[in-house]
Formats: sequence, structure tokens, C-alpha cells
Amino acid sequence: MGTSLGGDGDAGRDPSRPASPGNEAEHPAHVRFWQAVPQRRGARGWALAALLALVALNAGYGGVSLVRDGMGMPADWAQRLPFGSWTFGGIALLVTVGLPQLLCCALVLRGHRRAALAGAIAGLALIAWIAVQLLIMRRYFFLQPVIAGLGLAEFLLAVGWLRSALPPGLHRA
Repeated sequence: MGTSLGGDGDAGRDPSRPASPGNEAEHPAHVRFWQAVPQRRGARGWALAALLALVALNAGYGGVSLVRDGMGMPADWAQRLPFGSWTFGGIALLVTVGLPQLLCCALVLRGHRRAALAGAIAGLALIAWIAVQLLIMRRYFFLQPVIAGLGLAEFLLAVGWLRSALPPGLHRA
């Protein structure tokens, strides 16, 4: 009785044999693109990992800086935040952006079977973070569209990676 260190449960399985009666290879018409499981990272996977790591590091820096000293931003801006504190904003940044981005990066680097799907979700969540930030703070900063663009790039890389795992007959033009 062996265990899989890869986290996907298929490490010791013969790739030429179906994993289950509902194997996608046997029934490609039933595969949805989000159910596709990329078998290797390739350029899209590595680029996704790099973006996830970049965003995670920046969210970590920003979150810690907000908690420590508000990153030098005016204290009256924090009044729009819940609890009127940069500390809350910093913790929210660390928990809702930094941690998910870091975890998704780890999934990609490990080659986890759901890494691409997690990356797509993380990209959308990053875009949502910026939208919520704009709604709550009502302040525009030049990095907001840059960060939203990184979220969109993460999403597009992840979706491209997922689509590359689809059987050839299921690719849409």
C-alpha cells in the first residue's frame, strides 16, 4: 500500500490505464474545461507560478508595511476601512491576497492536478480585491490597474493551461 507525495493520488498508476470508469479519456464529450488536468507545467505553468510568486511577495510586503506604519499613507484614508485602521487593511491584504497567491504558487510548483484551476480562481480573486479596494477606499492609485492586469494575466495563463489539457476534439476555435 503506497502513498502519493504528489497530492493527486495517481502517482503510482499506469498512465495507459483509465483511473476510473468515468475517465475523461474514455468519455471526452463529458469533460468540461475546468475539469481538465494538465499533465505538465510548460511555459504557461511556469509563467503562472512566477506571477503568483510576484504578487504574493508584493502582498506580503504591502500587508506588513500597512500593519507596521500604514505605508506612509495619510491616516484619514484609513477611516473608510472597517475599524478605521491600516492594521485591518494589512491583515486583509495578507490573508485574502498574499496567502492564496502563495498557496497557488506552491500548487503549481508541486504540479498538483488542480493547480491551473486554483490559479484561475486566484487571478479572479485578485481582480475582485482591486474592485473592492476601489469601492471601499474611493481612492485611485496607479498600481491598481497594474495589479488588476496581473490578476487578468494569471487568469488567462491558467485558462490557457487548462485548455491545453483538453482532448484535441474539445478545443474551441
